Amino acid sequence: MHVIMNMLWRRRGIYLQTERMVILDQYFIKTIQSNWSAFSADNDKLQFEWGKNVAQYVTGKSKKQKMKLGLGRDVDTVYTPMNWGGDHWVGLCIKLTEGHVMVFDSYVPHTEIEEGLRIYSWSRAEGIYHNKRGGDCGPCAAKFIEMHAAGLTEEMSRITDKDVDRFREQYAMDCYEEFVGDAKVNNE
Repeated sequence: MHVIMNMLWRRRGIYLQTERMVILDQYFIKTIQSNWSAFSADNDKLQFEWGKNVAQYVTGKSKKQKMKLGLGRDVDTVYTPMNWGGDHWVGLCIKLTEGHVMVFDSYVPHTEIEEGLRIYSWSRAEGIYHNKRGGDCGPCAAKFIEMHAAGLTEEMSRITDKDVDRFREQYAMDCYEEFVGDAKVNNE
């Protein structure tokens, strides 16, 4: 997922920036997940110390992401994949200005969302492709992120298993071309 998200950002980043959107890799949400228990227990949430990694993403100084955009300052919408329970990928669309997270989940029965106190509201994208085969959740999460960012929400319901096979193959070829086939990147 890391490679796919970085390939999508490199290829779509200029357009996304004009729309105040960004695609971040899974490490952003993983860092938040790893600190969530401490954050939930902290009485002064506004002063909670998330750590250097989250601060770098928020301020636009993340070296890994190679962007200078500050979340909430230059960016209103964050797209990122999230590994749910260690064995399932979903896509997230985090609307910072609305305090809302949309979950793009290709296999809803696998992921229960616990009720409880939340800072953000959430919803699952309705009417999108649902996959029953194993191993397709990563390409599906990436494609949902890509399609939603491009405004192709209606088309997300028209995806078929054959399309997912093509997505997987195309992502592999695109990532190879972007990172291995490009001599400049290969020699950095």
